[in-house]
Amino acid sequence: MSLDFYYDKVVEFPGMWIPHHEMYGVPYDGEGDEPQYMGPELNAVIWSTLDTGIAYIAEDNWEEAFKRYSLMRGLIRSEPFLTAIDFKHCVGLRTNATHYKSRKQWLREYVDRCMENMSRWVDVEHVCTVCGNTRDGWKHKKSAGESYHEFDLQMQTDDTPQDSEPLTEPRP
Repeated sequence: MSLDFYYDKVVEFPGMWIPHHEMYGVPYDGEGDEPQYMGPELNAVIWSTLDTGIAYIAEDNWEEAFKRYSLMRGLIRSEPFLTAIDFKHCVGLRTNATHYKSRKQWLREYVDRCMENMSRWVDVEHVCTVCGNTRDGWKHKKSAGESYHEFDLQMQTDDTPQDSEPLTEPRP
């Protein structure tokens, strides 16, 4: 499914459109008016609507859209490309992305997606701190009279050799 967007209600701002000669560094030698290309900020705000859960940027929610965007970038430890001003400039932008959701619902879905993606590159094992056994449950007994052994969560990333000792701490 394509991401459709409508910017007819967005008030034009500096950098919204980039002329051909600025985009490519060569003069336009075609016929007719010089083509204009979408600026990187407008393009990035359009794509951010997929992740922020806000499909229509309005006067009353542009700050919420920016906060969600900033939170997402912070969780993946990446510097935000966009600023609050970029979201403010895009008031009136509409896309066919997910509809506006409550902050609680959006955050729950976002965290679930992150955890789902994380499971693709991290194997999690439960390793007993007493006997070293690996189990599916959190506790087990080695023998009938013994008390329960607790499990520690061990993470093994894709770059960890399979025959190595279990990790005592997650690698950075």
